[in-house]
Amino acid sequence: MNRNLHRLYLFFFMLIGSGIHQQICAQDSANHEGISETPTYPEGVYTSQASFIHHQPDYTTATLSMGSIKTMRVWFKNDSLFSMNSNGVKTILDRKKVWGFYEDGSLYLQKNGYAHKVNNLGEISFFNESYPLVKAPFSPVSMDQTKEIIPRLYDFKTGSIIDYTVDDFSKIIKDRDPDLFLKYNTLESNKKRRQLLLRYIELYNDNHPL
Repeated sequence: MNRNLHRLYLFFFMLIGSGIHQQICAQDSANHEGISETPTYPEGVYTSQASFIHHQPDYTTATLSMGSIKTMRVWFKNDSLFSMNSNGVKTILDRKKVWGFYEDGSLYLQKNGYAHKVNNLGEISFFNESYPLVKAPFSPVSMDQTKEIIPRLYDFKTGSIIDYTVDDFSKIIKDRDPDLFLKYNTLESNKKRRQLLLRYIELYNDNHPL
């Protein structure tokens, strides 16, 4: 093959390759355009839903009296919870008045004096209400062994905790997202709706971000 013709073919294929690469990059950019990242919140203790929504912890990690404790999850299990002001004066925190705390990218809701990790954060958040299960009087309790686990939903729009059921979820989205409600309730069976409940919660949160 003529050397000049060979160079012409090589130049031609390089142009095609460059064009394809640019198309791929443009498509990839378009695919990611408009996709919002999961919001992050300042680490600390929140005494209300409003302070959490506004990214304003009532007690930052710097003001908590944690001593050698490394995490708020461990700190929250203490018999007494303390905060410390700039003068080094300790104040007891009322555990029941803690709405929740945010740590390592996860929200923990307080209920009945225990912290429950939220697994899917959104306008309708899924979490497992979890308690140590005591089998007999005076038996040792371990926070990391046998537990009573109850799946729940936290509704940020009303500030209420509801059961993780098909009926309760359907009631929530019936007026708020009629299209998703129709799609969800046209699934062929209640069993299928139960199986896809968490997926539809995620779809709802995509449509209604915090």
